[in-house]
Order: sequence, then C-alpha cells, then structure tokens
Amino acid sequence: MIEIEVDPCVLAALDAAFPERIKGVYSNTRHLTVYKEKLEDLLNKSELYEITPFDYKFNTYTIPLEKLNSKPQITVKNPQNPSSKIRLSTWLEQNNLSLIIEVIKGKKVGTYTGLSIIKPSSLATIKIIDERIEPAKAFKKLHPDFPTCPLQIETDYHCSPVDMDSLNNYIDALINSGRRLNNKEKSATIQAKRVVAAAMYQNGFYYQKKKYSDFGRIYYSGLSVQNISKKTREAMLGDCYEYDMKSSVVAWKLGYAQTYLNKHHLTHSVKDEFPQCYQYWDDKSVLIDDIRNAVFIYPSARYKTNEKQIKLIKQALTAFNFGARRSSGYTDKMGVTQEQAIGKIIKHKLECASFLGHPRVMGFVDEQRRLNEVIKDLVKTNNPQLLTNSILLTEKGNLRPQSLMSYLYQHAETFAMNIVRDNAKAHNLLVLANIHDAIVFKDPLDPTLKQQITQDIHAQTGNTYWELGVTKLNRTN
Repeated sequence: MIEIEVDPCVLAALDAAFPERIKGVYSNTRHLTVYKEKLEDLLNKSELYEITPFDYKFNTYTIPLEKLNSKPQITVKNPQNPSSKIRLSTWLEQNNLSLIIEVIKGKKVGTYTGLSIIKPSSLATIKIIDERIEPAKAFKKLHPDFPTCPLQIETDYHCSPVDMDSLNNYIDALINSGRRLNNKEKSATIQAKRVVAAAMYQNGFYYQKKKYSDFGRIYYSGLSVQNISKKTREAMLGDCYEYDMKSSVVAWKLGYAQTYLNKHHLTHSVKDEFPQCYQYWDDKSVLIDDIRNAVFIYPSARYKTNEKQIKLIKQALTAFNFGARRSSGYTDKMGVTQEQAIGKIIKHKLECASFLGHPRVMGFVDEQRRLNEVIKDLVKTNNPQLLTNSILLTEKGNLRPQSLMSYLYQHAETFAMNIVRDNAKAHNLLVLANIHDAIVFKDPLDPTLKQQITQDIHAQTGNTYWELGVTKLNRTN
C-alpha cells in the first residue's frame, strides 16, 4: 500500500500565502491532507488494478488526473469577489510546489486519449506499506462504506473464504523468487496482499460488493475474484473445483443452429453445416492447433510460447463471437490507419494476415455470421422492443450488433448458471466464488448430481450444447 510523505516546505508555503482563515473554513493542513489522501488513493488504484508496461518501465502511475485536481479549493482573499477560490492543485503548480510531474496528460480527443501518466515530484516521498500490517486500513480502502446491518451485507455482498496460508505462500514465492518481477507479477503481489489483509480483518472471508449489469451479469466493485489473475485466484481459494460452461459462447450460439437448418429446409446435421463451431465446442484444441501451426511460422514466433500462441488464437476467435470484423485494420476519413480488434490481438502483421486468411478461420467467421442472423431474426419476431433499448444503440439510434449479441449471451449465461447455483443451494454445497460462466465449489460435484444439473440446464434453456467442464484448483504450499 502506497503512502506519501509531503515535504514540510509545502505546508509552510501554504501557511505563508494564506495566513488568515475564515471561521468554519478548513485549515491548510486539512486541505493538504485531503489532497494527499486523494493522490495516495489514485496511486494505489493504479498499482492495484493494472500496472502497465510503461508504468513498470518508467516508474510512473496511470491515473484520472481530473479526479485529483477537482478538489480541494482554497478561498482567496479578494475584496471584489469574497467567494473567489483556487484549486489547491493549481496553486501548487503555480508556485512550483506540485506533488506530481505530468509525464503524459490524458485528453478526451487527440493524439493521446485516456488517463494521464504521472510520477511523484521530489516533494512527495513514496513509502510502501505491507497491507498485512494494517488489515483494518486495507479493508477500509476497499470498502469505505461497509454496512453494519447483517441483512444488508448479505444482500449487497458476496464473500469468499480465503485460504490464508496458501495465499501468503503465493506472495512469499513471488517476493523471494530472486528475480525482478514483471509488471503482471508485481500487480499480482499487490492484489494478493490486499486480499489477505482484508480477509484478516474479516476472519478469513473476503467481501465483494455486487454490481449489477444491464447486460445480465453480476460484477463486483473493486478488487475481486473476477478480476485477479487465475494464479492468484487459485492461491486465494486453495484446493477446490471450478465448474464452467464448456466453450460457452459457441455452445450458446450452437443452440440456434437447428433453427437455422429448419428455416432453410436443410436436412443435414449441425456438425456438417457448422463444422468449425462444432469442432470448437467438441474439442477446441484440434481447431486451435490447426490454425496455430499455420499462423506462427515467422521468426517472431520464437518469442511466443505455445501457451501464448493458444491464448492469442482463443482471444481472436472469441472476438469473432461478438462481431469482430475479419480484418486487421482500416483507414479512417483522415487517412490514418486504425486497428481492428483482431489486429490488436495478433499484432504481428504477417501472423495476423495468415490467421485471417486461414480456411478454418474464414469458415468460423461465416458460421458465426449465419448464427448471428438467425438469433437477430428471432429477436425481431419474439422481442422486437429489445432492438430499441438505448443501451444497445449508437448515439444516432442505430443498433449495435455486437452489443445485442453480448446482451443476449450474458443473459443466457446467467440464466444457465443460476440453475447450477439453485441446485447447489438445494444440496447445501459450499460455493467459494462466482465468476460469470463459472462457479467454484469446495468439493467436486457428485457425478449423479452433475448429470442432473446438466439435464436441468438442457430442459430449462432448450440448449443441449450447454455442458459443465471442471478444473481442479490447487493451493500453494
């Protein structure tokens, strides 16, 4: 956890510039403390949720600068305007007392859009505090407004039991690795420490506030089992079993394949009409390996492990599920080349071209297009009002097909997983975590119960392609 020590000269300069305080107005000390705590909070969030490669290399932080600069404000003595005020951040900058240095200022439009990249100035000394020393403070950082009413806690939060020894072992293994951690490992260490500390404060349980999405999923606010790395999650939950929907997006779409066959009066099988999607659902490794062996044939591939290559292919195929174009980029009206989704995933131009031109990829994209069409036609017939839902429309009021697919899929996914959760509750099974299309149980499902759950899913959704897969997670010893 980051804490900042401000050079005393800053407060001294503030007191010299604003010696008279109006009754009831915050003191200079209070103003500076508020500003410092906001900066600490933003720096902590920058490290907690994602240390970018740039931040890692140059020891910078990526933050929304406008949140830091908005307040506090100091009342300026001005007879013509008694309520005249100046932002503390502006005053500090004007007097060469700024606590930060703007490396790249984020903009809403232009060459660099997004958050700002900053680093502390010489007047702000960074101190790193291990959260596990102060668990109450760590918990407060995550949940500043945590309720006291047990009923409200149960309604608004999910909690996961934490294998404290396992997670501490995971942290120690990273810290004592004898090498410099990369940016992802550094983030993982920071996240794991925060989880341990917050769980220490709550007797081994980690609380996550629910955040409902209009698209059908339940997310969590802040750091959670949903947004930490898989390795960190495994260390956090210890020995347990993760059940997820096998090839869930493709399985959902294949549920509409027979409707397509019936509509077009086709008599052959789903497997024959949609061979690439069916292969992905049946055994995706066959499809992915075939594509991978044809794509990663250039010298640059030596820097990508087999695991990384497989991950890139899966990401690209998943992007097609939600409407990504079979293109690496396009030229905008200003003549500037803009990357498409696939170009951002497979960055090497020759590899990307080989991927996009692979016959199985071309077939997969065509099959997705046809399945998307039949799904959209069903919505037009059975639920036309959905097509006018503002969350699915552009500013000009046009339907965004990718958003429609995401909306339909996430609602279908949630419905299917709720069937699993209902069965788990009925059989008093210990659920450790919920992760969209996955549920983590402490113990493995009895085969008979697993079969019953699958039958319930098929019966209630009408989709026989939904299948539960299982992954054994192991604690860190």
